[in-house]
Amino acid sequence: MKLTENQSKWVEETPSRMAKKMEKVRERSAEKIPYDTKDGIHADKSDERNISWWTNGFWGGIMWQMHVLTGEKRYQEIARWSEEKFDTCFLHYDMMDHDNGFKWLPTAVADYRVTGNERSKKRGAAGGRGTGRAL
Repeated sequence: MKLTENQSKWVEETPSRMAKKMEKVRERSAEKIPYDTKDGIHADKSDERNISWWTNGFWGGIMWQMHVLTGEKRYQEIARWSEEKFDTCFLHYDMMDHDNGFKWLPTAVADYRVTGNERSKKRGAAGGRGTGRAL
């Protein structure tokens, strides 16, 4: 399929536009695991009671994707912070469920694939046990 000139321009411009927008979003929510918003501010699901929510891995996954796109270390720092917050889940059997892949695949497994971090490899394997192949 051949792209039109406008489509090609959009494809070329979108990554830099996305990166510019995400710089602001990443700093506003750097020490949160965003869930929803109220008055334009992300709610936070990183507390011990909510850390096991099934969508919580998506934020770290977005941060890894942005790190790969831009090479900016700040995205990696936030992604790893997000991943480490999930360690709480390993301490509570009721937080380990069929949604583990949504938590650790975009965070720990992405970390291992991008950086070779062995600790993340172990997290991904432990989180994926019984839910399919994580690595």
